[in-house]
Amino acid sequence: MSGQPSYLGVAVAGWVAALKSSDSLERRLAAHALAEIGRMAPEAVSRIIQGIMAGIGFLGGGAILKDNDERHVRGLTTAASIWLTAAVGVLAGYGSGLSAILTAGLAIGILAGLGWLERAEGIGK
Repeated sequence: MSGQPSYLGVAVAGWVAALKSSDSLERRLAAHALAEIGRMAPEAVSRIIQGIMAGIGFLGGGAILKDNDERHVRGLTTAASIWLTAAVGVLAGYGSGLSAILTAGLAIGILAGLGWLERAEGIGK
């Protein structure tokens, strides 16, 4: 949980910088990318998203560590957060900005709430 505020700050700063950008090239490239996605066959878009999710799944799998104790596994939340970040990126890239923002906000709220609950109950470290 210690890195979440900095991730959130970087995400918000990047979003504000993109909105305030005076360079119309970035906006033209984004509009062109959305137009190209609109022309692609649904099967092609589906394959792209499947490839992204499979690759991110391998990265998340690498974040999961099992200690010597058979009942102690670490990194599940990190792995899920990596996968969710990719899903939010796919939503944003597909042009569903509002869905991406709502999903990211919901995820941050859930992670913060569960982190607070863990600390209150003394679960974890």
